[in-house]
Amino acid sequence: RMEVTLLQEKTSKLQSEVDRFYSLLSADALMGWQEVDRVFREYVVEKRCFVYRIEVRTGVFPDSETDCEVYLQLKGTGGSTERELLFNPSALDRTFARGSMRCFELSTDVELDELLEARVWMGSTGEQASWMLEDLVVWNTRTGVTHSFPCGRILRHQGSTPVVLSGTRLQQEHCDYLVSLSFSERGA
Repeated sequence: RMEVTLLQEKTSKLQSEVDRFYSLLSADALMGWQEVDRVFREYVVEKRCFVYRIEVRTGVFPDSETDCEVYLQLKGTGGSTERELLFNPSALDRTFARGSMRCFELSTDVELDELLEARVWMGSTGEQASWMLEDLVVWNTRTGVTHSFPCGRILRHQGSTPVVLSGTRLQQEHCDYLVSLSFSERGA
């Protein structure tokens, strides 16, 4: 009986997580149910082991921000990610605000190795249908390698055609020594 009770509690907890996940991706969200199922399988059921942190910088000029959906795909010498939704105006976020830096994590089951390009798509559902993307900075959390993808131009919805940005590997700063400081009170 104890095992059955524990199993029921775990099942109930998992079901509440599934319900919470699907509520975040409500009917007015931009993904179809096939995409929701894919994301659910890959991020909730299967633990993806390669994580990339992404900084997205929006330009500072007037009308630089957007409230349209934004998608990203990374391509490297070891493979590429799926096309991932970074920004969904139907969800909790509002915009890529002018002069802002937004941070995201993208997980994949494939080690991309040396990053070659970032592909960016813009949707067309918002009122501000253009966006001044300054650049993307992508950091591999496992290796510490960082790549920069400069853009510096205004992006617009182009249907299924992405804007392709070329990456540059940034130099890592190495520390060849460790400084350890300790403080203690001394009696007078």
